[in-house]
Amino acid sequence: MRSASLTAEAIAEALTTKRIGSQVCFYEEIGSTNNEAKRLAMEDCPDGTLVIANEQHGGRGRLSRSFLSPKGGGLWFTLVLRPDIAPTEASKCTLLAALAVAKAIRKTTGIDCGIKWPNDILVNGKKLVGILTEMSADMDGIRYIVCGIGINVNIRREEFAEDIRDIATSVEALLGHPFDSSCSSTLYAVRWRRHTNRCSKKGSRPSSPNGKNTPSRSVKRYVSSPPTRRMKVWLSTLTKTVRSS
Repeated sequence: MRSASLTAEAIAEALTTKRIGSQVCFYEEIGSTNNEAKRLAMEDCPDGTLVIANEQHGGRGRLSRSFLSPKGGGLWFTLVLRPDIAPTEASKCTLLAALAVAKAIRKTTGIDCGIKWPNDILVNGKKLVGILTEMSADMDGIRYIVCGIGINVNIRREEFAEDIRDIATSVEALLGHPFDSSCSSTLYAVRWRRHTNRCSKKGSRPSSPNGKNTPSRSVKRYVSSPPTRRMKVWLSTLTKTVRSS
């Protein structure tokens, strides 16, 4: 049996951040939190708006692949960001989100997870988290970025479709018992703020994820697959920007 689903009250109590969750839009069920976040972004919702649901009927990942999002089975949410950075730097948000989520999962559950560049978090080769970042921009800069996160929390192995059963996992499957997902959402928000505040203005630099190590050391610690050439460029860039700040 799954643990209790999230409620609007629980989310409001858990979030103590000023920027992340500046506006919370909670739904018992929805088609896609990313689609709703984009709709709200076009209506000028504030930076940091959080769209979260207990269930998604149309959850999707990269290349429009479907993403299982059952009621009470995980954390299905999207953040609306309006960073004052160049569109060419927008993909940093995906890396920062992956780092924040990976650290939150390790801290709250003890599960040793790693990042598969660019947008998956794996445990023993199985997908635990999917991240889908989408952007709207023009010649003047970024209008908004929506960063969708799907964390498999309380999904039993037999609930996964047969074709992904051997390549997907959940916190419950790894721990052997249901997990209170509200704990993860709280820590995630705090760590996401820590990572993004330094990237919110032009010319600012991304901070080290733990405040001590350089990004290259910290990112490598969370990378679960050999870094691609693009990943190596990012590691080098992040390291140089922090050392020069």
